[in-house]
Amino acid sequence: GSGTITYRWESAVSPFTAWSTIGGATLSSYDPPAGLTATTQYRRITISTLGSTSCESVATTPVQFTVNPLPTISGTLNVCIGSTRQLTGSGTPNGTTPWQSSNTGVATISNTGLVMGVSAGTTTITYTDNNGCSNTALFTVNALPTITGPSTVCVTQQITLTGSPSGGMWSSGTPSVATVNSSSGVVTGVSVGSSIITYTDLNGCQNTKTVNVITAPVITAPNSCISGGDVTFTQSGGAEGGTWTISGGGSIVAGTGVFTPSASGCWTTTYTPPTGCASTASFLVYPTAPAAPMVSIGCGAIIVTAP
Repeated sequence: GSGTITYRWESAVSPFTAWSTIGGATLSSYDPPAGLTATTQYRRITISTLGSTSCESVATTPVQFTVNPLPTISGTLNVCIGSTRQLTGSGTPNGTTPWQSSNTGVATISNTGLVMGVSAGTTTITYTDNNGCSNTALFTVNALPTITGPSTVCVTQQITLTGSPSGGMWSSGTPSVATVNSSSGVVTGVSVGSSIITYTDLNGCQNTKTVNVITAPVITAPNSCISGGDVTFTQSGGAEGGTWTISGGGSIVAGTGVFTPSASGCWTTTYTPPTGCASTASFLVYPTAPAAPMVSIGCGAIIVTAP
């Protein structure tokens, strides 16, 4: 009479010595399930049955389904706008486009894994190896901090700069020109020149501001008398276009320094350049011209009278 032929499929994982029967797999072909987590071998055994007698064939040569591990991405997953960061993928990279960025408006990435920060935000970085396996990582691009405050300071005087976001550190490129308190942002002018002040926020992102250190002007303040008419104050060392003011009797032309006295006494004039660094000087106003020459100037003047 005629017999029947059936099949039995078996599977084993490394080291491929313990074989297990796959339930329900009795056809001549078998499709392995999706989602394998380990490399697995499969073999088929043919069973011939005639009456009550069954015979099993020698198992076929195993067919191996290799499960490759997902690649890993290593490196710091953030960068500042305008800076770069190197990422590394495990294994051998794909030969065409191993690295990709989901949002090139935030960050671009080269085929070697070099990320360039473009704008603040996040993007998904994908790495693909030569087995076609991929892994992803969320990458953040941080905005640069901002610096606000004056850009000019006088020698020996101070200004305060403010960094945003707060909590960062300050440094001066040329401390011999200007120093800066590392935590408060207070800049002190040391000598004439310029220094680049750097603010580094908690993300490690930096921004800079150039601070110019200037000197205060020197005022020439001649003594005067009420009946002697106008006098003109002058300054040297300061920027032109500043403003003159006076304390005491009389009036002064703010733009020219021409002073018209109206009361005797010791008065003070101030010149404020457009760049800051105001300077003051004191002088004497007499009711009338003294009979003898003055031997000194300023509010401590001594009037010498003829014998």
